[in-house]
Amino acid sequence: MQKGQLHPAATLSKNLLAKGLFSLMQKKPFTDITIMELCEASQVSRRTFYRHFDNTGQVAAYQTRGIIDEFTAAMKEQKNRPYEAVIEAYFVFWKTHAPLLTLLNQNNLTYVIFTPYLTSLGELPWLFPPHGADHANQEEYFCVLAYHSGGLWSLLTYWIMNGCALSERTLAETVVKNNNAGGGGYTQE
Repeated sequence: MQKGQLHPAATLSKNLLAKGLFSLMQKKPFTDITIMELCEASQVSRRTFYRHFDNTGQVAAYQTRGIIDEFTAAMKEQKNRPYEAVIEAYFVFWKTHAPLLTLLNQNNLTYVIFTPYLTSLGELPWLFPPHGADHANQEEYFCVLAYHSGGLWSLLTYWIMNGCALSERTLAETVVKNNNAGGGGYTQE
């Protein structure tokens, strides 16, 4: 192993704890889950738990970091596609994680995924480009980026909490139509 590389056993332990946490969250509220209970469900010792985490919130954050890495990679693949296709891909990606997002929402834990989500947008400055934005003013650009991405996140939350009833294509068409009507500032040229 190279310096700084995580030992495979450590990764396995972390993944078992993350899987165990979300399994327990399907049965009971996050705030009622104890570290001892999590360790038993994950078949990981308390010593191993404390080697990697200080609390159960960190376990939830660990699981979501991997998802954000997947999200960033998936959105980078959409870079040169039409905006409607990008938005459709956005919802296709998140639909695969709908059960997790539902659990996070039900347990008031969406911040563990939303905060890194916002941070990831710094790697995707082309994802929500406002029409006519002055990209030389980076602070203003990232404010606009946060504004637009927050709208998509709210729509995503609404969609997931309503059982993903609308198709991803319908959502993308709605977003593009309303942005072009003046509501979002993005227009295709």
